[in-house]
Amino acid sequence: MNEKELEQIVERVAAELFARMGAVAPTVQNDGKAKILVVGASEEVPPQLTEGVQLCPLSEYEASKNILRYEKVVITQLSLLQLADIALGRADDAACCAVLSALLAGKEVDLLESGLPHRKYAGKGSTGLYAKLEEYVRTIQGYGAKMLTAERLYQPKVLPVKPAKFQPQIAAVPTGNARPNFSSLITEEIALKLASEHQDEVIVPRGAILTPSAQDVFSKARIAVKKVNGGHL
Repeated sequence: MNEKELEQIVERVAAELFARMGAVAPTVQNDGKAKILVVGASEEVPPQLTEGVQLCPLSEYEASKNILRYEKVVITQLSLLQLADIALGRADDAACCAVLSALLAGKEVDLLESGLPHRKYAGKGSTGLYAKLEEYVRTIQGYGAKMLTAERLYQPKVLPVKPAKFQPQIAAVPTGNARPNFSSLITEEIALKLASEHQDEVIVPRGAILTPSAQDVFSKARIAVKKVNGGHL
């Protein structure tokens, strides 16, 4: 099916909807401008959707009755009656007619979550009534309408990570097979043994390492530690 055939089908379907409202379906006109039809208050349209487009009030659609001139429809406010009518396919007013015509024509329809009056009563009253209204919402989404939540609208843009201008070559880290020489490590235990064997002075290798606790042992015992070449423990 080509685009022209699709437009003819949309015209016939729209004509039936307009007939119920006592209106005459116009011929297809497209001025080529990016227009968004707003069902509800235009000032409620998020700024993310307004860049480079023209917002058109519902009154303009009522005058032309031509949904094909709009790029998409944004719903900023629906009454509970309109919510039910759209879900049930009833075009009893201009808003419902515009939304249903857009869905039939394959136009994008965005529904703001803030435009659903029953959502503010979630968990407060009749769960059965709330569930029924949510069923209408899911039905409209099943027709092709897209729900726009605050999270989806205000997601921060993830900027691409720019590669570094200069990336140094990763140098290989040599791995040795050295092992610590514990024979030159004087721990508290060894210091206590040496202190018991010597009274005034202890001779250790020059490279010997004394732990803080070992130094405390020699200090309290008033034993001097002398490091010499070739010394041994």
